[in-house]
Amino acid sequence: MDIRLPIRWRHLWRILATFIFGVIFALILFFFILVTITGGSAELFRHLTLSVIVIGILAIAVFSCACSLIAALVTSLMSIRLTDNFLEGRNFWGGKEKIPLSDITSISTADLRGPYTIFVPNWIINLTAIVVSSAHHGTIYISPYTENFTELVTLLGTYLPDGTPMPFKAGK
Repeated sequence: MDIRLPIRWRHLWRILATFIFGVIFALILFFFILVTITGGSAELFRHLTLSVIVIGILAIAVFSCACSLIAALVTSLMSIRLTDNFLEGRNFWGGKEKIPLSDITSISTADLRGPYTIFVPNWIINLTAIVVSSAHHGTIYISPYTENFTELVTLLGTYLPDGTPMPFKAGK
């Protein structure tokens, strides 16, 4: 068995682009509403034409797509390779790791949003990775955007030592 499980980066790209566009557009809309409420809209809106608004929206869309494409392509480097005896992937810092399947000690989750959990809810963009730990060979982070993610986590759960519980259900 030699299985390579790539990242579904196109799906991630679409989600990120939509999210970034929505945040930037909402902030600009909030700014315009704030200026209108405070009464300073006459001077601000005097120079705005339909073509400037359309160009601005297109510029936001292009910027969102470009930034999210870079992020999705970097994430695509996190593909997983599963052989008969080893699990190969990336650690937290992006370095390659190779863990013998017989040496897996635990499987847990890690929230990769850091201190920004309020700004990026998990129901918008899933940034919770699965962490496969080994006693002597480090850790491997598995993105939820990996192809056949549920089957992979279920399979890796069979290599856990007896009595080690899975901290989550593999279907989630």
